[in-house]
Amino acid sequence: MIKLVAAVRRRPGMTHAEYAEYIENVHGEIALADTLTVRKYVQNHVLDGAYGALGDVGYQVTLPRDSVTELYFDDLESMGQTFADPYTREVVGPDAVNFSDQPAALAPSRTTPGGGG
Repeated sequence: MIKLVAAVRRRPGMTHAEYAEYIENVHGEIALADTLTVRKYVQNHVLDGAYGALGDVGYQVTLPRDSVTELYFDDLESMGQTFADPYTREVVGPDAVNFSDQPAALAPSRTTPGGGG
């Protein structure tokens, strides 16, 4: 099992609320319209006001990302098929300019021995 994690920061000039609305209701729908070889698609959102509510320094967390998206694939071949597919290359990928600060995106990947999650 391959898990691809993309930690994304919103496009400059976009509010956090605009970003959350777009990635969930527009980009999410685009991504789910044709999942190809994606076994699981998860969006994790950073919530405004979740941290820093108290004056205590321990509560003040700076997280320079607005969401983390997880994509799960059976293997590297499946992942390659999805990213090589015309739908991904012509629709899903290009949509990122509408919401993300692409130069700031992070996308490490993890392989789980034995296929576990």
